Amino acid sequence: MAALRSVLATVLIFCIIEYCESNAGFAGLRISNFAFEGHKLANGGNCDGTNPFKQMSKYCEPYVKIFVNGQQVFRSETKSAAVNAVKFSEHYENAKIPRDAKIRIEVWDSDSGNAGGSKDDLILRKEVTLNQCLGYQTIDNGHGSKLSFNGLLK
Repeated sequence: MAALRSVLATVLIFCIIEYCESNAGFAGLRISNFAFEGHKLANGGNCDGTNPFKQMSKYCEPYVKIFVNGQQVFRSETKSAAVNAVKFSEHYENAKIPRDAKIRIEVWDSDSGNAGGSKDDLILRKEVTLNQCLGYQTIDNGHGSKLSFNGLLK
């Protein structure tokens, strides 16, 4: 019986070491509680500034994109007719992300409903490391628009 316990303990230790080695250099990441505020684009113009019907109202239809090492891994739903602040109920979660990953967070203004089929406009873009997106963070575009979120390792 003692020999069997010794073998089981050895197997268990081996499995734990094997699991740790296979996950070395990786971490789990969750980014949630997105909140967007503002109506200015990255270039300083108003959201929907080219739409004469919305130009004075400063509407944004924001959505969030997340890229890991240049690959898009997340796109939120588009919030419609956001005058000032909106919250997103979605979150991004990845159980195995490289610890040295470059994470790029972008907020875009959707122009899909505008006449003439204009392209979506960039509101803000920020590239960070894994450690720089942990905890409660706020990133801004220098024109008053900002995105807040909460990042944590899992």
